[in-house]
Amino acid sequence: MQLLNDLEELLIRQGASQVGFCSLDEIPKIKEKGYNLGISIAVAMGPKIIENIKDSPTIEYYNEYQDIKIELNRLRELAANYLNEHGYQAVIEDSFDKVTYTTELPHKTVAVLAGLGWIGKCALLITKEYGSAVLLTSVISSFKYENVNRGPIEVLCNECTKCVENCPGNAIKGQNWRQGVTREEILDFNKCRQAARRIAKETIGIESSFCGRCMTTCPFTIRYIKRMKDLVDKKQNGL
Repeated sequence: MQLLNDLEELLIRQGASQVGFCSLDEIPKIKEKGYNLGISIAVAMGPKIIENIKDSPTIEYYNEYQDIKIELNRLRELAANYLNEHGYQAVIEDSFDKVTYTTELPHKTVAVLAGLGWIGKCALLITKEYGSAVLLTSVISSFKYENVNRGPIEVLCNECTKCVENCPGNAIKGQNWRQGVTREEILDFNKCRQAARRIAKETIGIESSFCGRCMTTCPFTIRYIKRMKDLVDKKQNGL
């Protein structure tokens, strides 16, 4: 386990906001390929950029999203190379069906199993620390991980409907996620994508699929923004 502790420390030093590990025993189709370990890597978006989204995406938000995707690619390659150098096969699981917009092993699944957060009503991963203002990637490895998975952690959306009420595409169905629930049961993905692309085209001239409304209205994201503001205030006041 020291190897994973060292890897986590390395990834955090290199810019990851959160790192988690999980067994892939619950994912037979991946386990059968010889991969035992899932590594979830999260990078948080800047609080000021999220706060400024308001009712529609900004060009700053779009650029931040693109920059973090590049950063995540660098971090996952770092993790894979680290494990390979220590004698364990490690690959980046990134297969994506452009017709159904699904993947064999979603990054959110690895994050939930690793205990980083839970799936919100909006189908985004929500963390206690950053709300849904995180982007994810994952790596899978032959490293034998025998710890019991910490996830999924408790779903804390409860009766909150902020994302449902603020979805411009009326795509969020309002159902709390639990293991076994499919994306289609909690979100109309086509409605979400169509509305997001329309709004982004109208406001920043780019057909981005992420309007950001559900993220910015999530109480956990709002707490993240407030916490960072308080930290800035304390530093400015010399506290």
